[in-house]
Amino acid sequence: MDRRRFIVTSSAVAGTLALPVKSFAMAEASKGLNKVPDNSRLPTSKLTSLGIQAPLKQVTAPGGHDVSFPLKMRVARQYRQKIYVWFETEPMIRVYDLAGNEQSPVSLPDSVGILKDFALDSMDNIFILSAGQHQITWLGPQGDMLGYIGDFGMDLAEQLNGPASLTLDSEDHLHVLNAGSRTIKVYKNNGVFLFEYGQSRWGKERKLLSLDGTDTISASGGIMKDSRWHFSPSGQMQ
Repeated sequence: MDRRRFIVTSSAVAGTLALPVKSFAMAEASKGLNKVPDNSRLPTSKLTSLGIQAPLKQVTAPGGHDVSFPLKMRVARQYRQKIYVWFETEPMIRVYDLAGNEQSPVSLPDSVGILKDFALDSMDNIFILSAGQHQITWLGPQGDMLGYIGDFGMDLAEQLNGPASLTLDSEDHLHVLNAGSRTIKVYKNNGVFLFEYGQSRWGKERKLLSLDGTDTISASGGIMKDSRWHFSPSGQMQ
């Protein structure tokens, strides 16, 4: 079946600047990106070390003069030989190579709105978690709409209420941190629900905030936001 035509619903399942000359520090930074393939999230400091600068937004102040300010980086992740970055309010995900050179961006559908998180599978399909939404938007590599995963609810295991973060494992299974149930729900990347894990092992004091990883799934959080728990893709605590 042509995967791009298989649209899944819950019932079935300005510009950025890069430095023109690459310094030795940049080269070393790009090498470092390849040393932690299981950790896809990148801090702002890593982008800065590669010469990736925040795009500028220009607005007109009440006095009538124009004011420019840099947009904040909200989500940045590395997948294979590319870096994907979403800056606040932009209708696109910017793409860079590991040396900080900007590539063609991925334009986002208007329905996506404000991004809360995103992750990519091995075929560069993009899974978007939008603020205020209880489902995951499934896009093709060029930003074409493929469908949705999950819908709002609390009665069925496959339903989502308060999705907070997501990642895809080495089998292209989508792991969604669901705040309402305090579990991680797992779906195939075509939207079919598989299982959930985490609830029986975590006490009420463990507040989870973010997921990352492929071969190992890492859940971060805690009172000081510096705790981390590790699971196998099947949900076993390591």
